[in-house]
Amino acid sequence: MLLSLQRALLGEICADLRQASIEADATLRVVRVRFEFDGMPSATSRESCSCVAGMVLGDFPDDWTLDEQHESTPCPDRLSGLAHIGYLRGGDRRHEPGEHVATRHRHASTIGKVSNSANLDSVSDASSFVRFVEALVADRRLADSLAPTVDGFAGEWANQSIADFLEAACAWANDSAFGEQQSLQRENPWRQFAVFLWAGRIYE
Repeated sequence: MLLSLQRALLGEICADLRQASIEADATLRVVRVRFEFDGMPSATSRESCSCVAGMVLGDFPDDWTLDEQHESTPCPDRLSGLAHIGYLRGGDRRHEPGEHVATRHRHASTIGKVSNSANLDSVSDASSFVRFVEALVADRRLADSLAPTVDGFAGEWANQSIADFLEAACAWANDSAFGEQQSLQRENPWRQFAVFLWAGRIYE
């Protein structure tokens, strides 16, 4: 569920989006997606986030419905996300007991460069895995050309050293049971390892 939101957000992050979160009610068979904006969202931002919500719903069975929420939460007002945080804008913070913030993004113009050339969903064998890694290398080289931000980001990379990269990837693997809690299937270990590397890029 969380990975579904994060995949859908790639390439769709708007400048006024502070936080995107998700939760599912199995009893009511409804998936809730909440977008919190820095003030009233523009029509373009609302449309972009509605596309994200629609893509998320597409990952659920046909009898599930969508509760799509757009909220104005001007900075520095307190954010009020749902159970799982899929996106938290750099500079914003919301750390509640029991909550894990999966990722933060900076430099929205670079989002989606990896997925556009080697989509995580397309990884299914050795050759597609290698293509994904080649795209990840190119994205890392782009990050190396950028000055780091005050909170340590280089482009979209939260983790700059090899040690931090591997530590973040391992943290994701431990937190998600190597993706099983995010509906990654053991039958496709190539994709599991691709997401493992992707997590090293953005997981905190």
